[in-house]
Amino acid sequence: MAKKWIPCIACIYLQKCNAGQAKTQNITSKVSEDIGCFDCEQYKKQIADKQLKLF
Repeated sequence: MAKKWIPCIACIYLQKCNAGQAKTQNITSKVSEDIGCFDCEQYKKQIADKQLKLF
């Protein structure tokens, strides 16, 4: 299964995604389609539970 490229400007999670907001602060129209991730992976990493490792 191939991952789908989703530009940050078209992502439904842009308002909640810290990485997407940081990437699109000073965006120009020429590069707007090149900034994004595959299948909203940055947002999914942001909301994923993080387990504390003791050792």
